[in-house]
Amino acid sequence: MAKRGPKPKSVTPPPVPLAGIGDPPECLDPEARDHWRALAALIDEAGTGSRLDRDLLTLHCAAWSRWREAERELSRPASEGGGRVIVARNGYAQPSPWQVISNDSAKAMRGYLAELGLTPRSRGAVEPATKIEDDPLLAFLAGKPPSGPKAPRTTAPKV
Repeated sequence: MAKRGPKPKSVTPPPVPLAGIGDPPECLDPEARDHWRALAALIDEAGTGSRLDRDLLTLHCAAWSRWREAERELSRPASEGGGRVIVARNGYAQPSPWQVISNDSAKAMRGYLAELGLTPRSRGAVEPATKIEDDPLLAFLAGKPPSGPKAPRTTAPKV
C-alpha cells in the first residue's frame, strides 16, 4: 500500500497571547520554579506561549524536578543506596527504583517539551503567537477594536 503523502498541517489557529506565561505556581518546589522561570523566559522571547500553556509547563517542571532528584540519588555510591542496579531479595539484579523514576520522568519531559515547541523537530511546527491587536479576527473575537488603517467601507450598488 502506498503512503498517502506528508502529514497535513494543523488547521488550528495560533495561540492567543494572554500576557505571557507568568509566574510559576506555588505547587512546584524551589528548583522546579527556577526551571520554570528559565523556560518561561525562552518561551516568551520566542512568542510561542501563552497563559494557556501554564499547566503543560507545570507538568514539565514537576517531571524535571523528579528527574533531577532521581539522578542525584543514582549518582550516590551503591553502599549508600545509589547506583542504577540493585540486587533484589531473590538475588537477581534489577533496575533501581530511582532509575525507573529517572526514565519515566525523562520520557514525560520529552513529550512536554515537544508540545511546548522546545525540541528541534517541534520548533518548526510552532508559530509565534499573533498579537490580538495585529489580527482583525482575533481582535473581533476578543471584543477589541482592530488597530491599523481602516479598510474603506463599501456599499452594495443600488438597483
